Amino acid sequence: MAPVGHSLLHASLKSVHISDLAGHPYIGLTPDTLIGRVLSATDAFPMNVREPLLRVSNTSLLCGAIQNGLGISILTSLSTRFLNMSGIESRLLAKPAIERVIQMFKRPQRSMSPAAQLVWEEIAHDVKNLPETDGVSRLI
Repeated sequence: MAPVGHSLLHASLKSVHISDLAGHPYIGLTPDTLIGRVLSATDAFPMNVREPLLRVSNTSLLCGAIQNGLGISILTSLSTRFLNMSGIESRLLAKPAIERVIQMFKRPQRSMSPAAQLVWEEIAHDVKNLPETDGVSRLI
């Protein structure tokens, strides 16, 4: 993700690799987020991605920082579908593919509260009806 017009988004670039992010101001998510932990823990990634000078705790703050020209970032393609991306463009990261598995569990020997059951059913319905999205290879 980068501000509209950023050099990483130039039409002549066929793909973006993680190494291309080196030297650009990078905005990371805090380590309490899954993507923040994954990016910080991978030694092969550029130092600015592993140890960003600026970290934010949620995607709204991340978008605001990018919109204000503070840097670029990485976010899952599924997450970008639900954001206000005005003034921001994104490209899929070609290499490496960053994957995560999202799972839901419920204990068979325990019943759920009515509210929890409604949330469970809503999420299950949404996952089954989620349209194909670039960058999403599997839904569990």
